Amino acid sequence: GKHRVAAVRLAEGDGVKIMCRVFDGLAIEEEAEMFRLLNNTAKPGALDLFSVRVVEGEEVATHINDMLMRHGFRLGSATDGPTFAAVAAAERIYRLKPDALEWTLSTVIRAWGHEGASSDGRIVAGLGLVYVRYGSAVARDEMADRLARFPGGPGGVLGKSRGLKESIGGHISNAISEIIVETYNRKQKTRALPPWRTTR
Repeated sequence: GKHRVAAVRLAEGDGVKIMCRVFDGLAIEEEAEMFRLLNNTAKPGALDLFSVRVVEGEEVATHINDMLMRHGFRLGSATDGPTFAAVAAAERIYRLKPDALEWTLSTVIRAWGHEGASSDGRIVAGLGLVYVRYGSAVARDEMADRLARFPGGPGGVLGKSRGLKESIGGHISNAISEIIVETYNRKQKTRALPPWRTTR
């Protein structure tokens, strides 16, 4: 409420009384929980809510954050350094198959490093869905090497996937999954994955 108090003082002066709720003696985890539960007027973004869940010690958010840290990412949306903001996509994949998120992170880092579009939520979701569906049938080092050679890198994957989405409809992450499977299968003789779409 400190911003509200400051705004009232600027507008009305120091003599105005406003309603406040004050909580004393809370641990930092409890403060984080109160922030999430009471912030219901201007809804915080997904990254803010996820960060608060990490501070609270909520199990899924903590596991995902630990995974990100092991792979050299830190939560954030800044452009400097290996920040990761695609928490909604990461949690979607984690809840489907935790290993799939681990494999996704290691693949994008090997293919494109920590910077830029490698941590784009659409890329994370699309590649993650491939690992959810095919699991250990994917040779992960080979997947990373093939994606590393994709023309235009992660931006090229996004561009080609947007074109595919325009022609087939559906969600961009499914188009990305299809492009990734086609890229992986190119020149595969014995370890090709079943097509992402079974009909065309």
